[in-house]
Amino acid sequence: MNHTEMVREFSDAFLVETPKKPAIPDENIRNLRRALIGEERDELYDSTTPTEALDAIADLLYVVHGAALAYGFTPGQVDAAFREVHRSNMSKAWSYEEMEAGFPEDCVAFRICEGKWAVKRKDGKIIKSPSYSPANLGEIVEDVE
Repeated sequence: MNHTEMVREFSDAFLVETPKKPAIPDENIRNLRRALIGEERDELYDSTTPTEALDAIADLLYVVHGAALAYGFTPGQVDAAFREVHRSNMSKAWSYEEMEAGFPEDCVAFRICEGKWAVKRKDGKIIKSPSYSPANLGEIVEDVE
């Protein structure tokens, strides 16, 4: 059973209503989901031990999977979307040729593997390469409009 399936089990056991197909929930559900995610985010920020941090991370994952269900996504759609976002994120690597053409002045670059480089801003954010390929989630979500 994957994470979203476990949260589905919880939702079913505790009579948390979830739509059968993707949809934007009403404002009350959106506000609840935002509050739950915010509470767990704050717990992570306020963690003072590795155990507290791991608890907050697990709780954050749990409420995020719950949000996916509240928006009507299936465990398979969540898994497929995560894989597609991962593929997209990996395309942020820069080739040697892209590096030679130049990257933002206020960034640093470092080699991550043979022929691939990462470019980071000073705050640690990874900068997309010129050959970056955005996530295509449209195929995962059937357009219900």
